[in-house]
Amino acid sequence: AFSACLRFLLFLRFLRFLLAPDGRVRYSPDNAVVGRSDTRRADGRGGSRKCAMPVNVGKTVLNIVFWAVMVIIVVAGAAMVQPRFRNGRMLAARRAELERENLAMQQQLAAVERQQTRFRDDPDFVEHVARQNRRARPGEIVFIFDVPVE
Repeated sequence: AFSACLRFLLFLRFLRFLLAPDGRVRYSPDNAVVGRSDTRRADGRGGSRKCAMPVNVGKTVLNIVFWAVMVIIVVAGAAMVQPRFRNGRMLAARRAELERENLAMQQQLAAVERQQTRFRDDPDFVEHVARQNRRARPGEIVFIFDVPVE
C-alpha cells in the first residue's frame, strides 16, 4: 500500500513537471507542443490549437490533488499509528503492575527465607514457637491456666 502511494505521488510530481510555469502543457500525446500559435491543424488550415485548460488552472488542479493526497496519507498514517501508541501505553501500565507484584512476591520470599534460617539456626526461636503452639518436650508436665473472663 505504501509503495502504491509513493508511485502515485511520483506520478503527480511527473505531471507537475509536464506543466510549464505559466500553466501551459509542455508536451502533448502527439509530440506537438500545445498552445503555440504557429501550429497547423490536421485539415491543413492555419491557426492555433489552444490547450483545453486555461492558464494556471491545470497546475492549480494538480496542486490541489497533490496536497489532498498528501493529507489523506498523513491522516491514514495517524489513524494506523494511534492504536499502536494506545496499546503501548496499556502494555507499559501492565508491565508496571507486574513489576510491583514481582517486588511484593520477592519481599515475601525473603521473609520466608529469613524465617527458615531462624528455624534452622536458632533453637531458642524453635522452642518459643513450639510453646506458643502448646507443645512440650518429652517428659515435661504442662500446666495450662485459663484466665477467668470478667
